[in-house]
Amino acid sequence: MSTVRTKIGRRLAEGASETRAHRRLGVASVQVYEALRQQILDGSLDPGTPLSHRAIAEAMNTSNGPVISALRRLAHDGLI
Repeated sequence: MSTVRTKIGRRLAEGASETRAHRRLGVASVQVYEALRQQILDGSLDPGTPLSHRAIAEAMNTSNGPVISALRRLAHDGLI
């Protein structure tokens, strides 16, 4: 889990671009989505890595809600 937290935290620290759509959808959820999506696509988050919404929320200093929304969106996109 600490590897996941470190990778996610590093991505969040790099920042996410903000657009009008991001503000409407909820910045926290979009940031979590973008950080996880990028890690999945660039291979820094290994396939089969367990994704705990609680661990991700803690690593990104957010509540569970935005993480759950981001995970649902990733699942909808076929990434998890």
